[in-house]
Amino acid sequence: MSVSENVVGQEFQIGETISKTFSVYLKNFVPLTLIVLVLSVPSLLLSWYFGHFDQAALQAELMTNGFGVSYFLPVFVSMLTMYLVAASVTYGVFQSLNGGTVVLGECLSKGLSRIVPVILVGILATIVIGIGMVLLIVPGIMAAVALIVVLPVAVIENPGAIASLKRSAELTSGSRWMIFGLILILGIAVGAIGWVIGFVSAGLFISGLSIVAILIGAVFNVVAGTFFQVLYAVVYNNLRVAKEGISTSQIAAVFD
Repeated sequence: MSVSENVVGQEFQIGETISKTFSVYLKNFVPLTLIVLVLSVPSLLLSWYFGHFDQAALQAELMTNGFGVSYFLPVFVSMLTMYLVAASVTYGVFQSLNGGTVVLGECLSKGLSRIVPVILVGILATIVIGIGMVLLIVPGIMAAVALIVVLPVAVIENPGAIASLKRSAELTSGSRWMIFGLILILGIAVGAIGWVIGFVSAGLFISGLSIVAILIGAVFNVVAGTFFQVLYAVVYNNLRVAKEGISTSQIAAVFD
């Protein structure tokens, strides 16, 4: 039996989406978080190697040599692994929603099989949202809401880069204010927790416990990042159930 029963044709609802997201996330906290943790290691190691955890040294390096390879390489690797995270977690979420078991290796394998289209779609969506942000912020926010399920679209349906953007805009049409409210509510909640953790980390840095502060920050980023990836997959599922009268098992059948 699935994590929560899907009512085919039911309208997209904020409360039900939040409930299902927490249900999937908490039930599969270990494997889903391990996916993000494992895939975060390469960029963290590069950041450590290039001294990015020492903010004073990093600022001095940037003032002396500018934004070189030592700065962009960890960022580039982090971007690539973020897309693999999205693909892997999306598969895991649908396994859970469909009553299956979330297995780390299987999720990573399925994520790798979708990585090329997901990267292409992710880069294109980032460019579109970035252009919108340059145009006085509001168009960027509107684009981000319209494209919120673009990566799950690429993972599940793989219609192509441009078609994925159009598909996400189609699925979110009519529900964007609710999606905006959903992201705003959860964003404020996670942001508040992040502020508290940042305040504690600052105190630890002052006390000379910089390693502990870095670890706390890294754990929070992993946990929060995993949660939002689960959220995007659940939003995609709920939009398709609501708009198309399709069940979760039918959506997940693409992986069979």
